[in-house]
Amino acid sequence: MSFDEEYQQNKTRWTRPDERVVEWLEAVPAGRALDLGAGEGGNSFWLAQQGWNVTSVDFAPAAVQFIEEHSREKGYSIEAEIADALKYTGEGKFDLVLLSFVHFSKEERETLFSRLEKQLAEGGLLVYLGLVKKEDELPPGGLLEEFPSSEKVADEMKTPPSLDVLNLGDQVRELPIGVAEGTYEAKTASVKARKGRG
Repeated sequence: MSFDEEYQQNKTRWTRPDERVVEWLEAVPAGRALDLGAGEGGNSFWLAQQGWNVTSVDFAPAAVQFIEEHSREKGYSIEAEIADALKYTGEGKFDLVLLSFVHFSKEERETLFSRLEKQLAEGGLLVYLGLVKKEDELPPGGLLEEFPSSEKVADEMKTPPSLDVLNLGDQVRELPIGVAEGTYEAKTASVKARKGRG
């Protein structure tokens, strides 16, 4: 089943933000945000509530449609687009780029981080959230390098010379199942970096 089919069948919409997003961004002045791999928009909705102008991007049309409908209903300042996170370029500079639970190979991540660094405004933040898995925990067809620790992600973020890693850590916590009601326990990686002068 594709992600789009899962979102179409999902009866439990996840509209709450990730706890790490709230912890790291609650005190950050609002600006222009790019939420890559936005899913059903929980992080985007919270950012909009904090005053951010949000661009939400997801590969699944059903997820983007829900974000658009929910945003209109709530009056949020969100522009939702169907696009591949690896290829999306957008227009102008962003004060925040959020990449949450979208898993790529090491080479793809390094290419993506280099591109996102160019899309960040001076002083802008890049936040990565992802699952950390062992070999015996991989989904069908999944690769170990797609689920790295925060230390590995932080090292990859340092390739663009102007990105300065501020926070990182692996943590076991409760996450939404996504396509069903309830949560499950999973190990996650979180990394926050700021664009400086390099």
